[in-house]
Amino acid sequence: MNKLLQSISDKLKHLESIATPDAVNYVEACLKVQNKQLLHRIKSLKESVIQQELLLGLNQQQLHHLPSVKAVSNGSNLNGNSLEIGHLSDKGLVPEAEQPKQRTEVQTDSVKTKNRNTERKMPDGKPQSAEKPVDIGRLDLRVGRIIDVNRHPDADSLYVEKVDLGGNEIRTVVSGLVKYLPIESLQNRVGIFLCNLKPAKMRGVESEAMLMCASSPDTCGVEPLIVEGPDIQLGDSVVVPGYNHDPDDQLNPKKKIFEQVKPDLRVNENGIAMYKNVSWTLKGSSLAVIKSLRVKDAQIA
Repeated sequence: MNKLLQSISDKLKHLESIATPDAVNYVEACLKVQNKQLLHRIKSLKESVIQQELLLGLNQQQLHHLPSVKAVSNGSNLNGNSLEIGHLSDKGLVPEAEQPKQRTEVQTDSVKTKNRNTERKMPDGKPQSAEKPVDIGRLDLRVGRIIDVNRHPDADSLYVEKVDLGGNEIRTVVSGLVKYLPIESLQNRVGIFLCNLKPAKMRGVESEAMLMCASSPDTCGVEPLIVEGPDIQLGDSVVVPGYNHDPDDQLNPKKKIFEQVKPDLRVNENGIAMYKNVSWTLKGSSLAVIKSLRVKDAQIA
């Protein structure tokens, strides 16, 4: 805006030095065009603000007039009158002298406090919830059974598994376990699967979950976790006492939730699956034990 006003002022000064009727007409034409462009831009911005406020469920805020700005030349224009740029209105450029005086309203502290504390709402009208803590409760870990397993057609190190997660939910899972486990050991195996990762293609096959394994880089050992205990049901959720189980529908890769939780997912010296030294269990079976038989004191991933 300041650049535009300065540009207009510079043009006026230049035309004053020329002092011809054609120059005056040129200035008037330029001002009318630029005034119309400004009005159109302001109207567009106002409509955009209103739409955003309606989407967010916010009360409409009054848009104040632009302050008047004077751009005075060397003292007078070609007709001997001072040059000024007034307010922009729906009727065009109105000189400041013709502007009605605006009454300034003083906002009280109570109103300011109310505005600051206004609860922002989502487009559906529901309050926007605070960000959940980053812990194991954000992970959708469930019991599943591998009902079919094959070698990946285009990758020698990968298996492609069909996993039954209960409730007629079958997912495809791609695991890099070929060099650690024979294919027969995975058939009908019951394990723990992370089910709310964003699906990802692995050499052309989309993987919809991840088989959780204890992994020890020192011994090159990798072993899928097993579940022991009474009343084990496919689809049952892993819970950890002290942490609210409220998994995301799908983990946002940009927020790296799993990457932040992963360092605290471990099996202890007895092979028991732990999160921050608290053992995993199942929502439907508090006596269930989730563990690794061979790999101990290692990362779970």
